[in-house]
Amino acid sequence: MSISDDPLLNVPGAVKSYVQESKRDLATLVELVDAGRLRGRVAEHHPVTAVRTAHERLAAA
Repeated sequence: MSISDDPLLNVPGAVKSYVQESKRDLATLVELVDAGRLRGRVAEHHPVTAVRTAHERLAAA
């Protein structure tokens, strides 16, 4: 998952979807995650102070 609007990287099984901000839809996503029906893979964790570095690493992938 990414908040970037750049082209989707070549990641097997990845899909791109544009969404509008919605409290109700976010709650639905939380329910799906909590139920184990939606899972995300986390490659790395970055502190908010390293946002630039995180985006540079993603772009270089």
